[in-house]
Amino acid sequence: YFRELGYGYSALNPAAQARQTRRHYEVKYKNGTVLLEAHLKVDEATSPDQCLRIYWYIDQHERVLVVGHVGRHLPD
Repeated sequence: YFRELGYGYSALNPAAQARQTRRHYEVKYKNGTVLLEAHLKVDEATSPDQCLRIYWYIDQHERVLVVGHVGRHLPD
């Protein structure tokens, strides 16, 4: 759906799994920490410090979309 609108989308993010950068993709949610992997890529043509990313986590049990970061590209 996002690609049809001209945005990039990725369900997985290797940087979120990497030991060196994982902490940037972790957010507190409820009583624990969740990992933000899925993300929307707005304006991929610009440099990482100027492009917008929206990272989220889906709580399947509660049926909630948790937006964890809106802003610059996180480190990879």
